[in-house]
Amino acid sequence: MNFKKIIEKLQKRLQYPLPGIKSWIEMSSRFREKDLYPPDNPIEYKNAAVLICLIPDKEKKEIIIPFIQRPKEKGPHSNQISLPGGAYEEQDKDYQYTAIRETNEEIGIPEKEIHIIGKLTPLYIPVSRFLVHPYVGYIEYFPEFRIDTNEVETLLLLHLSDFLKPENKSKQWITAHTKWIPIKLFVPVFNIHNHIIWGATAMIMNEFMSVYKDIL
Repeated sequence: MNFKKIIEKLQKRLQYPLPGIKSWIEMSSRFREKDLYPPDNPIEYKNAAVLICLIPDKEKKEIIIPFIQRPKEKGPHSNQISLPGGAYEEQDKDYQYTAIRETNEEIGIPEKEIHIIGKLTPLYIPVSRFLVHPYVGYIEYFPEFRIDTNEVETLLLLHLSDFLKPENKSKQWITAHTKWIPIKLFVPVFNIHNHIIWGATAMIMNEFMSVYKDIL
C-alpha cells in the first residue's frame, strides 16, 4: 500500500461526478426514495458534517478509518456507529470546518493535522432532519486519540479493506428509534468484526467505497 498515491488518486477522483443515490440505495433502509433528499424549504432542516479520516497503519500496510459509537440514550441515533462529526454552528466558516472541528472535539485529532481532499454527496436524514455533508480527508500519522466521553461511547478503528469484503455486507435485524420509540427493522448493514454499521453512515461509506473502487 502506498498511502500517498492512494490519497492523490482519491483527490483526483473526488473532483469528478459522484455516484450519489446509486450507491445509497444498496445500503438504504428507507421506504421512499424521496426520503433521501431534504425538504425544499431550508428552514425545515439543519446542516451537519462528518469526516471520513484516512489514517496510515504502517505496521499492517493498511488504511484505518475512525468511527464512533454514540452513547446509549433515547434519541434517534442512540448507540449507533457513525463517522465523527456533528451540527454546523454559526461561527463555523463552512461545512468543511464543521467536519474538522467536530472530529477534533470528539476524538482529539488536531485540526491543523487534518487535510481535506474532497467531499461526497450531501445526504438527508429524515429522523433527525439533518442534511449531512460528508468530507474525505487524511492525516499523515497514527494520532494519539482523545475521546469526548459525553459524545462518544467507544472509538472504533476499522480497516478500509474490510469494507471491500462482500461477506461483510448483509441484511440484519436492528433496533432503531423513531420519536423515541424502539422499533425493529430488517436493513442492509456492514458487519465488521461484529460492529453493525447501518443507515446514513452505511450509505455514506458505500458511496465512498464506490469512489475508492474506481481508483484500484
